[in-house]
Amino acid sequence: AYFKPQSLINQMKQMSRLIPGAEKLNIIRVWSGIESYTPDSLPIMGRSGK
Repeated sequence: AYFKPQSLINQMKQMSRLIPGAEKLNIIRVWSGIESYTPDSLPIMGRSGK
């Protein structure tokens, strides 16, 4: 997996709208890994059955 710096910047902007004070956080490391979505974009709650 790879890291896109602009994605982190965009996510931090959104987070600061949702969480007051988030813009003052100092990011010291990021993690990138497998990310997937369901066909309807809804979260899976509980076991997936697979």
